[in-house]
Order: sequence, then structure tokens, then C-alpha cells
Amino acid sequence: MRVKPLVIDLDEKLLRRFLVKVEFAETGCWLWRAGCNIHGYGKFRVGRRTVGAHLVSYHIFVGPLPTGDVELDHTCRVRRCVNPFHVEPVTAQENVLRGAGLAAKNAKKTHCPVGHQLSGENLYVRRDGARGCRECKRAEYRRRYRRDPEFRARRIAQVIRSRSGV
Repeated sequence: MRVKPLVIDLDEKLLRRFLVKVEFAETGCWLWRAGCNIHGYGKFRVGRRTVGAHLVSYHIFVGPLPTGDVELDHTCRVRRCVNPFHVEPVTAQENVLRGAGLAAKNAKKTHCPVGHQLSGENLYVRRDGARGCRECKRAEYRRRYRRDPEFRARRIAQVIRSRSGV
């Protein structure tokens, strides 16, 4: 998601208003005590815009956010944390893969549920981007061919058409 560049007139009043909403935890996290969005990230008003508190913190203590398709990844995995040294600029894809969501879990898989390796000639990628096991797909195809007469008839018709050039 592309975000408009964050322009902040840094002054003592803004810094004080920001820091009063931060609780410094023993873990090293700077926990946001004010309002959070529905995803659990702190939010802070800058001028007429409400932006992520971690973005403001990064801008104040590290510098302007990198340009391009970059997000800040919470390396501590605490969404309320606004410690600028607990976030790292990464691409959206890298941020998702570092997380604990379904996409990250699936990307980390090296073997299918049966135990075949998901790499090389045994790996295929579906149209929706999901990875699959070629060996398991072949086995399922064989089972379906043996058990489903309609499937078998369609497959035989496809082979005949392809050989006759129709």
C-alpha cells in the first residue's frame, strides 16, 4: 500500500505531545498508550492527517521514511510499539513473509503434507500463486481417473481430439 509522504514540522510541542502517549517498557518496546486502529497499531494526528504512530516515531528519531514501495516492519512483533529501533523498512512482500500469517506459514513450508519436497521438478505454481506438489497431484489424478467414469470419458475424449488435431 502506497502512503503519501509524511511531512512533519518537528517542534517541541509535537515531540511533547507524542512522548506523553508513550510508555517505556522493560522489554525495550515503547508502548503506545493512546488510540489504536482496528489492527492494533497506534495512531497519531499530524496536522489534518491521522497516521501510524510508529511512522511518526521513525520520522522524529531516525529521519524521513524511505521512498518507494516500503513499509516499516515491527521486528519486535508488537504492533503498539513505537520504538523507532524496533522497526525496519522492508517491502510489503518481505513484511508479510516475516509475519505469522497464513501466507508466511505457507511460504516457509519445504515439504507437502505427505512429505514430498516442495522444490525443483516436484514443485508447481498454480494460477492463484499457491505452490503445489506434483507427485501428489499425479496420485490424485490417477485415483480420480480410476474412480470417476465421467472424468475418464472426458480425458479420453481430450486425448482423441488432441491426436486428431481438432
